Amino acid sequence: MWTGAGGASGAIYTKLNLNNPDDPKESDLKLEATKAETKKHKMGGETRTVIHVHSPQGQNYNTLDEFIDALTTSYENVIDEFIKTDKTTLALCPISGGIYADKYINNTLGHLDPSITVKALAKALENKKEKLEEKTIRLYNFDKKVHKATKALIQS
Repeated sequence: MWTGAGGASGAIYTKLNLNNPDDPKESDLKLEATKAETKKHKMGGETRTVIHVHSPQGQNYNTLDEFIDALTTSYENVIDEFIKTDKTTLALCPISGGIYADKYINNTLGHLDPSITVKALAKALENKKEKLEEKTIRLYNFDKKVHKATKALIQS
């Protein structure tokens, strides 16, 4: 199991059964905040592509705009890694959605406020739109309340 991974990362690694002792530990990635890296993992004879990103921590940013800029950079880096793959669809969960949201958490939802996720992801998609032809990105929320709030925000 990828030691040190909690929250959404831990759930993803568990779902993908990333417990191969030959796989690197999350702490071995040594990623700086906002940096992304693609790794291939064997799972039941099939190779899975997982893009890892080190989430920026809300506590390290003085303003919401600075935090959104860091999140945008994180999403851009994930998109850059996705573009390098032969995959056509990226399943993406909110970056810094849980414990790293820190002071930008929506206390009602117990999660990063969806408006922040949507704003940062929209900026990243706009900046990378020319490279995303024939690619699909699907945003997933593990929490039903957060999913409903995000969906309502996008539809408004």
